[in-house]
Amino acid sequence: MAHSLTLEEREQFDRDGYILVEDALTAEQIETYTRAIDRIYAQRATGKEDSLDIPGRLQISDFLTLDPAFIELIDNPRVFPKVWGILGWNLFLYHTHFQVTPPVTEAERPRGRTFVWHQDSPGITRDTLELEVPPRLSLKVFYHLTDVSEPGKGNLGVIPGSHLKRHVESPRDGMGQPDGAIEILARPGAALYFDRRLWHAATPNYSKDIRKTMVYGYSYRWLRNRDPMTVTPEMLENASPIRRQLLGAATSDYRRYEPIDEDVPLKLWLMEHQAETAAAWASTIFEDTSDRKR
Repeated sequence: MAHSLTLEEREQFDRDGYILVEDALTAEQIETYTRAIDRIYAQRATGKEDSLDIPGRLQISDFLTLDPAFIELIDNPRVFPKVWGILGWNLFLYHTHFQVTPPVTEAERPRGRTFVWHQDSPGITRDTLELEVPPRLSLKVFYHLTDVSEPGKGNLGVIPGSHLKRHVESPRDGMGQPDGAIEILARPGAALYFDRRLWHAATPNYSKDIRKTMVYGYSYRWLRNRDPMTVTPEMLENASPIRRQLLGAATSDYRRYEPIDEDVPLKLWLMEHQAETAAAWASTIFEDTSDRKR
């Protein structure tokens, strides 16, 4: 409860499209996840990867089964309360990936070139043209394992407030960044929450250190997974009720849209511990529809 979303954080997220929270991971957790990613990176990296125009940048999705420690962050008590504070209780984990961004030289990636600015799940924006402002629908939690407290270290680039726009203008000559663009500065252990509509970009790492991050994406239970999102029977068997919900468990596909209590134990927990949040996300439309059906 100490890590619930504050009024100030909600206002910033609605205004800017993101919030940054320090100390989302402990020093021990940083060490644990750094070791896990180093092990996987050593097995997967070929030295030829190139992700979002960043030479050598490796991104691996669907990583929960690659190390047992990754499962523990699904409902990280320092982080998850702010997720439900933004999206409500009918949610699940629809996407994961981690990134490793090694150093590059200016010869490999000259400074000043325009980054690859994009929104996540752009098809949603494309397919909802009747809405002046595209729907939020999902957010990502971006864990920093390495220090990016200065620019030029492979920081995430964002354009504050751009989540309310369908388009942003990039320089036509391919040099420089859109108006208002900044690089997120963060220390190890910090978590960045960002709206899937926020225009953002990977940036080159001109430092001497390898930059490492992990991303957990949350959305509504009626949305499809973005990736395979492998969930083994053992993962479900050993999970708490709320974690089972986040891993995608459901009594039926229909109940992803109109859940019963068994489908959303998070709702029941909130009704007991944070009744105002549960009430704020109660679906009056669903209740009215049920009445009309009767």
